[in-house]
Amino acid sequence: MANYWWIVHVAAAVCLLGAVTARIIASSRSGLDRKERKVTRRAARSPFVFAGFSLVIFPWLGLILFASCCFAYYRHRAAIKKEVGFDPTEQNRAEGVIYDFYELRITRTELIRGYGPGAPRIPLQGLTATVTKTDTVDITIKGPDTKLVYSMPYDILAGFNPWRARQFAALLNYEASLQRAPGIAA
Repeated sequence: MANYWWIVHVAAAVCLLGAVTARIIASSRSGLDRKERKVTRRAARSPFVFAGFSLVIFPWLGLILFASCCFAYYRHRAAIKKEVGFDPTEQNRAEGVIYDFYELRITRTELIRGYGPGAPRIPLQGLTATVTKTDTVDITIKGPDTKLVYSMPYDILAGFNPWRARQFAALLNYEASLQRAPGIAA
């Protein structure tokens, strides 16, 4: 009887290669440059304790966890598409959005709250963002003419709200710091 374990190794290698390729494609389509990706990675700590270790020791747990995260992501996206009647990802690409947190979206020069032609657009110049977490995840955005608090219920399966909120705030602070203050010559 032949040993068919090589099939398992080839399948694992193909899956890993596919994951690496998907990550490269996703990072190239995200619109973030290298420094911005570094800022968002630093802002979001791993939501799982010993994530790499547990995935090696408990492969089924890792697979179930991965499947539930994928399901939660697509369920959330499908709910948004059903609610608003369009795909927000396509609109984000068309408007040059580099990161979004539910209805808050960042371009390189402005913060957009909501979707549609009447969505308020706030220049990033002078804005700062902080995140607080209780039973809700609150993003507080302050600026010269702006005071905005955006709250979402804390739900780890609906997009890892605290980590995504921290990434959003870090990227908003980073992009706002790149904007020049008024009166400074280029």
